[in-house]
Amino acid sequence: MKTHILVDNKQWYSDGSMYACGYCYDTAGNLYAAESLCGFFANVEDVYSLEKRLREANGLFSVIIEKDGFCAAGVDRLRSIPLFYTDSGSISDNPHKLFESADIDEEALAFYKSSGSVMPGHTLLNNVHQVMPGCYVIYEQEQWKTGEYCNYLCHRGEEQSVQLYELESAMRRAIMRLTGSIGQRQIVIPLTAGNDSRLILCLLREAGYKNVVCYTVTGPDDTEWETAHATAQHLGYPHYRISPQDPEIQRLTEIGGAEFGRYYRHVGCYTNFVWLFEYAAIKVLKASDLINQDAVFVPGHSGDSFAGSHLVKAHVKPTDTAKTLSRKMMRLGFEYRYSKTVERRLYTYFKHQLAAGVTPISAYQNWIMVHRQAHNIVNSVRAYTFFNHEVRLPLWDNELYDIFARLPYESLRNGRLYCSFAEYIFQRNGAPSAIEYQPVVWWKRWGKYVLKPLLRYRPWSSDSIADPLGEWCLAQPLREELNGSRNTKNFNRYIGINDLISKWYLNRVLEGRG
Repeated sequence: MKTHILVDNKQWYSDGSMYACGYCYDTAGNLYAAESLCGFFANVEDVYSLEKRLREANGLFSVIIEKDGFCAAGVDRLRSIPLFYTDSGSISDNPHKLFESADIDEEALAFYKSSGSVMPGHTLLNNVHQVMPGCYVIYEQEQWKTGEYCNYLCHRGEEQSVQLYELESAMRRAIMRLTGSIGQRQIVIPLTAGNDSRLILCLLREAGYKNVVCYTVTGPDDTEWETAHATAQHLGYPHYRISPQDPEIQRLTEIGGAEFGRYYRHVGCYTNFVWLFEYAAIKVLKASDLINQDAVFVPGHSGDSFAGSHLVKAHVKPTDTAKTLSRKMMRLGFEYRYSKTVERRLYTYFKHQLAAGVTPISAYQNWIMVHRQAHNIVNSVRAYTFFNHEVRLPLWDNELYDIFARLPYESLRNGRLYCSFAEYIFQRNGAPSAIEYQPVVWWKRWGKYVLKPLLRYRPWSSDSIADPLGEWCLAQPLREELNGSRNTKNFNRYIGINDLISKWYLNRVLEGRG
């Protein structure tokens, strides 16, 4: 039985036997993009050649192959271009084309309510699945079989220390691959006060790349603008401030309009909440004619995770057990709602990894990569692809991925290696100092460990949400819609803006408008 391929994005290319989207470099440094990406996978005929090619591909891509009875599909290490499939043999980059029934996956729903995204490989629908980061699927004997070609796991004894100069060399090669893949097109940097986007900007300046535009979405009470602006100004790049409280921005976003309807479906995909900042920012940038039509967006995903920020936040240590790791992940990483179902699933995962010899640090980091980073962070780039802009993620370059996946605990503790490197680059470029990662103070940690499982319903209301960025102005229509929904009793309290947005999208899914 043949698969049914239903690609939707205009950026997919086909040579008759396969479909490919995105770009990649091979191990020799050759670039494959657009039509030539099909050529990169042209000789794939079985699972072994598929795994080999996927391991060699360094970039953001997805591929679907169907020839000579061999049907398979694969995504990059972070599934930046998601693929979805059904048990009946259909596969697509758009899960709405695969919709067969509205049956909800209850375990995926529990994950979504806790974190704003489903567990890896699932969607909110029972009959629609997705290819996991660093994985591929093969259709054999009328069923899909999953294989993994790459992960972020490091076993005991495999850790490798890296010197600052070695990291600098790897970073520069990643930037060279970035600039080489886009020619002289305009680069757009969503600039924040954090280390990641500012580091990319400094490295681009040192590489002599001039065609760069920066923007920051910020409210009047946010201090992020000053640090971001000082960096861009010192490096000589134009930097624009976008305020969500500007009435013109609210008019442009039109959350109730048809375009936003297409947008939230494109981003949500029955897997995760949607992003308002990115949507509003691109609408403003395009309406003001500040970016080119072929501009490439380069956000700072996901340097902080590589650096170990999540380890710092949860106080993860080399001595942690499956029980303590699942507790720390559930009570500090899954911020919206406590769930025994989710915590049991996490415990099973960590128990399996530790029994296989994976270090506790690596097991924790790997889950962060395939769950939080792939869904709640990297998936936000679909806001850019919705407007037909390409994306590059230089901090997720394969070479950097391999370095950080094997770092010993001491190099990740408090983000030691990464923050030291960022500070070195910032000082050399006259930019404000690097941000150091701070652990959650003990009393907040204790409160989440002890009180969170007891709070079936939150006692605070959405009226008390802190909103220094001004995003509440954009989210207000979502709250009004929830208040008028038949599911209001389930969605009337929010821990923050993202919690509100995730509940709004889930409400749309439950009403059959996902």
